[in-house]
Amino acid sequence: IVAPVDGTVYIGELGVGDEVQAGQVLADVGNAQSLWIEAYLDQDQLEVARLGQLVSYRVYRTRYDGLVTEIIDPAALQQETANTEGGFASGYPAGKLVVKISIPEDKLGDLKPGEKAEVHFSKKG
Repeated sequence: IVAPVDGTVYIGELGVGDEVQAGQVLADVGNAQSLWIEAYLDQDQLEVARLGQLVSYRVYRTRYDGLVTEIIDPAALQQETANTEGGFASGYPAGKLVVKISIPEDKLGDLKPGEKAEVHFSKKG
């Protein structure tokens, strides 16, 4: 198997005897040094997150801290990313704000793409 990019192969959650479907993703290739957490917020929750804010999150009961590095409004991106069918393909959940949160450099090896995280934003003071 040849990948179009260099990186780390991350195997999905498959067990012995599991059935797979045509088109099902079995593995991903990613850059282990370029990972982040994505939190999805409703539009009316924008005041919860701000750039540079310290955020805590848990992955499999382990607590981590990171910083909000980017806040994306996919609705604003749609004007720039129209696809050839006249629709839009952002890859983000419709109607949600996307908040990117850093992973500390010394913790990058602990996490894999696709793992679920429970994110807690501190209240503004």
